[in-house]
Amino acid sequence: VQTCALPIFHYLKGNLMNDDVINPGTSKIVMNGDTLQTIGGNHSVTLNKLQVNNSNNVSLSTDITVYDSLRLFSGKIFTNSNRIILDSIAYLSEAPQSLIIGTVEADSIVRRNDNNNFNGIGIEMNERDTSVGYVKVIRKTGTDASFNGVGGFSSHHSIPRNYEVVSNYLSSLNAFVKVHYDTSELGTQDKN
Repeated sequence: VQTCALPIFHYLKGNLMNDDVINPGTSKIVMNGDTLQTIGGNHSVTLNKLQVNNSNNVSLSTDITVYDSLRLFSGKIFTNSNRIILDSIAYLSEAPQSLIIGTVEADSIVRRNDNNNFNGIGIEMNERDTSVGYVKVIRKTGTDASFNGVGGFSSHHSIPRNYEVVSNYLSSLNAFVKVHYDTSELGTQDKN
């Protein structure tokens, strides 16, 4: 197995393809091409810092893990059937209309009266009663959820963003939860 150590700071106009092992070190990769760019290869990709500044977007053909930060300044990342995994200290920052379309996940130890923002993926959770322990949140953006309710909520759709909360301790969860979304996700829906 060969290892490729990336330089400290690198601008990519083309694609990032991993067909072996990438050692991210303390590198920062900036996807700033003029056309659609792809992150993929035969193996998953692990990066320290990833920045997207490409209005023509970035597409994934493999899972990626980010150790430090993922910042979208211009353009979207389409995960397709793949996912972005944020390491425990990684942070996601999405500029208006520059979003991850697809799956991104983060985890945290949820403690009583401690506001957990799950690496900036758009959900905050503050446990009110007891410490819950390890909780994973999976955000899926780009597909709305249909539901059949009653009264004013019958046959409605959500905005194209939903969250799945995964934990062995959910039966004891008593938390305040706040979700965030990009205004572009409202479409023609009234936020109220």
